[in-house]
Amino acid sequence: MRTRDGFTLAIVLSILGAGMVPGCDPAGLIHDTDDDDSGADDDDSGADDDDATPSDDDDTTPSDDDDTTPSDDDDTGDDDDTGSTQDADGDGWTVNDGDCDDTDAAVNPDASEVCDAVDNDCNGTVDDGLAGSAAACPGTTCQGILDAGAGSFDGLYWIAPGGDVGNAWQAWCDMTGDSGGWTKLFSSAFPTWWNQFAWESAGQPTDDDYSALAEREHFEDGGTWTFRFEVGSSGHWDTSPRQYYTVWSQDHDPFSASTDGSDYVHLGGGDSHHYLCDPFNGLHDRHYVEGAKSGSRHAMTSDVDADDSLACWGLQVVPILQYGTYPGYQDRYTNDVDYHTWQVLWAR
Repeated sequence: MRTRDGFTLAIVLSILGAGMVPGCDPAGLIHDTDDDDSGADDDDSGADDDDATPSDDDDTTPSDDDDTTPSDDDDTGDDDDTGSTQDADGDGWTVNDGDCDDTDAAVNPDASEVCDAVDNDCNGTVDDGLAGSAAACPGTTCQGILDAGAGSFDGLYWIAPGGDVGNAWQAWCDMTGDSGGWTKLFSSAFPTWWNQFAWESAGQPTDDDYSALAEREHFEDGGTWTFRFEVGSSGHWDTSPRQYYTVWSQDHDPFSASTDGSDYVHLGGGDSHHYLCDPFNGLHDRHYVEGAKSGSRHAMTSDVDADDSLACWGLQVVPILQYGTYPGYQDRYTNDVDYHTWQVLWAR
């Protein structure tokens, strides 16, 4: 403070020191010694540490550690680890695009299905369209392959009728004749005569002389077998047209049982039967069983039913003994003694 003289300065300092100017107490401007809660500086209503004003430690304001704000480590953020938009195996397809295994470049919607127990083309079906193409993915039967949409031609297919893939075997399937789905169980070409003790398994399915009759039990469906029998006299069973055939179903195994024929249902083709006896009503084992008494067994199964006279037999299926001097296997498709040089038995 400037003064005109030292006297004036002395008076002012004296007044201030004595506290004679109300409201001008320097001490009050610097530090309030008043402990009254009505307006003191230590009033909790406005202090710096008042909890009503969020501080850096206040949990109500999200901080860098607050879990309510997604961070880069949050699965909803930029480092999304679902891989749905990534092409991990480099095959040009992502999970979002339909790749059902983004760890294998051979698996994607553009891949070709192969027999490997994997859904290669990601259509939801394993080995689809390949039933019967290899031992690793056999069909159940030729009919099963046809039903699966995989049998478009006649020829060799892999099947596992019992469902045991480890025991799959190759069969010749007729996929086009008589509605298709036929499995070849037996064929014979004259002058082959079968051993009555070894006739259920022999040869290869492409052979003229072949038997897979040991598998016939797997073709029974609800107690019913469906068969087709064909005969011919020129060429071979697979290259020449048949001359006669019969398609039917019956409710018993033709190689181990006989009935009166009431379980027989004709489904197609003609009938082979003795002109003096009842029409054909299925195959039965009676001729073989009863023939043992007279030593006159000519086939493992025949058309003699449980009510027929044994003299009514006229059809040799799995022939084991030549009848007379006929140059072929006997049947009666012409209502008289007839014969043909090859025969095939199919099941479906």
